[in-house]
Amino acid sequence: MRGHLKNSRMILALLLTCAAAGCARSNPDLDFFRGKKVTIIVPNGPGGMDTYTRAIAPYLQGQLPGSKVVVENVIGESSITGRNQVYAAVPDGQTLGFATSAGSLLAQWSGQPNVRYKTAEFSFIGRVNAEAHIMVVSPKCGFANLSDIIHAGSVRMGFAGRASDDFYVATVTAGILGYRVDARTNYLSSLDAGLACVKGEVDAILFADASVHPLIDTRTVLPVAVFSDARLPALPDVPTVFESLPADRQKILRAIARVYALDRTLFAPPAMAAGRLKVLRDALDKVVADPDFRHAMSALGRPVDYLSGAETTSLLKDILSYEGQIKPLVLGTGKSGLMK
Repeated sequence: MRGHLKNSRMILALLLTCAAAGCARSNPDLDFFRGKKVTIIVPNGPGGMDTYTRAIAPYLQGQLPGSKVVVENVIGESSITGRNQVYAAVPDGQTLGFATSAGSLLAQWSGQPNVRYKTAEFSFIGRVNAEAHIMVVSPKCGFANLSDIIHAGSVRMGFAGRASDDFYVATVTAGILGYRVDARTNYLSSLDAGLACVKGEVDAILFADASVHPLIDTRTVLPVAVFSDARLPALPDVPTVFESLPADRQKILRAIARVYALDRTLFAPPAMAAGRLKVLRDALDKVVADPDFRHAMSALGRPVDYLSGAETTSLLKDILSYEGQIKPLVLGTGKSGLMK
């Protein structure tokens, strides 16, 4: 009798263990992706965003068993077309976006008539990286520092369209510091704008730290100011843009520069079901924690400064608290592209 009871208990324990394991493996929201194609839309051409997305795609595919993750470049209306497309997509996880949410928010604040999305309504999966941006000038332009530009009263700057975060930050900054931006916005990508600066077709550009460092190291371009709370260790002699202002006037410019923290983000359409969003967030968490992924990004010269989906959403809410101060300044850039 005791042996029978013992065997019964062992069988019951085994059945409970198997049932628990089965429940752990069974996740309808994860199983949904089996046999499905997931498209990550990049609203830009080749360059920073595209490089990050194509590096992430195979690792994300590995975290969504049975899926096929592909990258699609949707270029148009200065990155707005691709963002609109993600916003309007079915929120099932098969259409995602990878872009700078700083540019998304600033384009929205500028009153661009073709913006059909609301940045705060996107379902954020995570921010993969954010880095300081640097204002650099062509050695052919005659400017040696930011003071030269301020005293000249005008500077030709190149941008990858009118809806890039650099476009809005640069033009608003010019208005605060007292000079005018002659904005050249016909470049298809940041790489094209950078090449124009090297050639001297434009005087200056704003570029992300990691992307522009090779040009700085070879003195192909010269750094004049960094958009960061403090000087960068790698460029200790280059002042922050805030150093050109007295302390009592720095607050608004710091708020504008902080928008850069919403940089390279992976996001989904609004109103995604909580379970499906959690699967995607967990997948991205695992991707960025993968040593192989980190090594691959290092080899590409692309840094990773990760924020989870919840942290990214919280950051956006914090930045939105400055909307009343920043939006009036950004509104003036929407049509003219100039700040005086």
